[in-house]
Amino acid sequence: MTQIHPTALVDPAAQLDASVTVGPYTPVANSRLVAFALYRRGGSINQVTKATISTEMPWIERADAVQALVSPTSARATVWTAVAGSNPTPISTIFDSANGNVIWGVICQIPDSLLDFSNVGGDIDTNGDPAPVLAAAALDDSLLIAGCAVTLNENLGQQPPDPYLTTPPGFTNLFNGARAIGTSQNPLAVQVCYRIAKGANGAAWNSAGFISASVIIEVKHV
Repeated sequence: MTQIHPTALVDPAAQLDASVTVGPYTPVANSRLVAFALYRRGGSINQVTKATISTEMPWIERADAVQALVSPTSARATVWTAVAGSNPTPISTIFDSANGNVIWGVICQIPDSLLDFSNVGGDIDTNGDPAPVLAAAALDDSLLIAGCAVTLNENLGQQPPDPYLTTPPGFTNLFNGARAIGTSQNPLAVQVCYRIAKGANGAAWNSAGFISASVIIEVKHV
């Protein structure tokens, strides 16, 4: 249960787009998938629209956290889960936010069929330090997976260090990226990371960013 096989593919064109395609990839038969969309909108009076996920599998939304519009930026993190079939074929997954202007999609694959995903949490923060906490205490042997999106205070249009975010204490990095967004907006940094709970119930980022959103999910063996 502690083994995690990630697919973390990013479409480079998604830096200035509302959608990103992950794949193609072939899930392990009967495995469980956890998908994160980490995204934002800037330079607008409108809050970023919740992302949709393509329906090649019956994805279930588990948690969503959105930082409302702040001068004029909005960040969001959404997580879904799905069950791979007994005879999976190659698929691609599309994440799309109707008005987002940068979005990452990260898919984690867990080769275990007896899992529960009902315990989740989310957090938003205007100082770049989101700290999502699960709604209930996690089992010690559960897997925790967390993802966040942080708008950075780098110069507009300049590429920040990549990776940018420091992995929360106790977690292992799965995917960590940062991208400049055109010439008139602040860059965006994202991360997905994981750990065995062992008494932990949340994750805590500490960054030099500002507008941010994050989610966390317990992968519990049943």
